[in-house]
Amino acid sequence: MHILVTGGAGYIGSHTCIALIEAGHSVVVIDDFSNSHIEALKRVEGICNTEIPHYEGDVGDEEPAGLWLPYGAMATIDQSQTRGQSSNITGANQTEQPLRKRSRS
Repeated sequence: MHILVTGGAGYIGSHTCIALIEAGHSVVVIDDFSNSHIEALKRVEGICNTEIPHYEGDVGDEEPAGLWLPYGAMATIDQSQTRGQSSNITGANQTEQPLRKRSRS
């Protein structure tokens, strides 16, 4: 299965990428790199011996994959509770709409 992992360069997202790849899935990462680094993805690529397609941006900027794992978050709990909640809801809505359209066709 092809899986889109938002926030895939962060701590939880990068570990999830490893588990998914080891389970035989292919992943694509979208991350704005505000609380993560491209080096994390390079390490995952080294661990899994595979290249990971990745895009810098917001989940609303790219066409979604078959499954959406929302690991993108703010750096602190306070930020996540204030800015992150509305950002994650907006991103989820923007991702869900194309998925619904695709599943009807």
